[in-house]
Amino acid sequence: MKNLKYFILLVFLSFRVSAEVSLPSIFADDMVLQQNSKNLIWGWAEPNERILIITSWGIEKSINADENGDWKYSIKTPSYRSGQYITINASNTIQIANVAIGEVWLDFGQSNMLWDLGKTYKKDYANMNSNQPNIRFFNVERSHSSKPDKNHDAVWNVLNNDNAESMSAVSYYFAQKLHKNLDVPVGILVVAFGGTNIETWMPKEIQEKDKLTSQYFDSSSELRQAYEKRFKYLQSKAAKNPKYLAKLKNFQPWDQRSQYPGRVYNHMINPILGYGIKGMVWYQGESNTSKVEYALNYENQLKQLIDYYRKTWYKRSDKNVNKELPFIFVQLPSWLDYQVKPMENNNWSVIRESMLKVSQDIDNAYMIVTIDTGDKMAIHPNNKKPVGERIAYKTLDKVYKKDIVSTGPIFKKKVINDNIIELTFDAQGGDLVGANKKSIDSFSIAGKDGVWYQATVNIYNNTVFLTSSKVNRPVAARYAWASNVSQRNLLYNVFGFPASPFRTDKWDITKDAAVNKFPRKDENYRQEDWPRPVMRP
Repeated sequence: MKNLKYFILLVFLSFRVSAEVSLPSIFADDMVLQQNSKNLIWGWAEPNERILIITSWGIEKSINADENGDWKYSIKTPSYRSGQYITINASNTIQIANVAIGEVWLDFGQSNMLWDLGKTYKKDYANMNSNQPNIRFFNVERSHSSKPDKNHDAVWNVLNNDNAESMSAVSYYFAQKLHKNLDVPVGILVVAFGGTNIETWMPKEIQEKDKLTSQYFDSSSELRQAYEKRFKYLQSKAAKNPKYLAKLKNFQPWDQRSQYPGRVYNHMINPILGYGIKGMVWYQGESNTSKVEYALNYENQLKQLIDYYRKTWYKRSDKNVNKELPFIFVQLPSWLDYQVKPMENNNWSVIRESMLKVSQDIDNAYMIVTIDTGDKMAIHPNNKKPVGERIAYKTLDKVYKKDIVSTGPIFKKKVINDNIIELTFDAQGGDLVGANKKSIDSFSIAGKDGVWYQATVNIYNNTVFLTSSKVNRPVAARYAWASNVSQRNLLYNVFGFPASPFRTDKWDITKDAAVNKFPRKDENYRQEDWPRPVMRP
């Protein structure tokens, strides 16, 4: 009888726990809601349970959970403010305190988006005020799943001097500049996972027709067989030699890896899909450069990601967010040895071109040029400040319609006159200039033979004139076409924004594209930054 009573008590307590109204982790103290819009809030309760939602700005709404216990409601928000609260009343009461209303952005991608401020140059933030109660970061723990999850481990952080160095550096500089110029609360959803490819950030189902991605699902594919062969080898070695255990730990079964299509999306994105945001910032691409075919295909994949996220976020938000959400993405910075030859074709050049094409083809999608940042050894460069601030300037210009310049020179037209190639640019409101007073050495030209030579560069207003004593009849030009062009004298406009790498030819770039390999570790190596033109939008 005693055991029976104990069992009944456990059942009763389990029922009471399951019946309580609950919320995803994103609806919590210190959260930021998008201003002047409707923000979807959702959660779980007992089937058909009555739920009362009350806000400090005057909303009082009673709704019912559905037959599965799911419920949602679109909360209308006023203009920016802080110190607000939301109360959820049902069988239990949830009080969400210190709610701010302002501008909310999703920052997502791989490790350079995640990279901590404390791992960058301290000189860049030493004099910045990090006690900013109206800048908040929602940091999602890194994990992945085979099926879409409803919730994940994540927490809102109010920016202060104690936690600033553990925040995303790119997001930090982006949020600081946005907050300063808009003077409203800013919330950044930081959803990043190091070493991930673009495939894992989209549902598996929408990628099955992609010829390259289909390798993940085909047990006979070369990619999959090579991986499984390596996995079995490490398993056999680890059984006899403990030193292989660490290596084996990084080799999960094929479809349980973080890089497997859809896994990061399932766990890190799906639980917040539909949350009220103004736009998205994407910083990823390094993990899609192992083969030139992947770098080329990135154009199609990024277009697919943008389209899917826009459509799905719009639908899941109950049509509250912009149907064409602003999408800002970061072109890959410089990496590895500084450029030596006039033109050094490689996979990073190819993926930069893929990104450029996306910015040219997709409306309301904007690319941030970062070739004047980076490092010759570290794939996680310390100079994150120019990246974050350029994202902010682009956002202020294109999304918030501030009257500023946020774009570098844009190549428009090529004309050949005898031995001269004339390249006309839209300089974006000013003249073309080099990064310094030295001769610009970031262009190369070639004749029909496809042999590239360093170009002599002359600039007049918005036109660049290219010649070479070794090319009598030039037919093509390339700009900043190498993995690491950061030490070349690059092309800018007078507002301090660099031009994107580009080429005028349509030659096959897959034949001689070099694969960028990680350099050997050097414990004594220290990153060093260099001067670049001051941005003055």
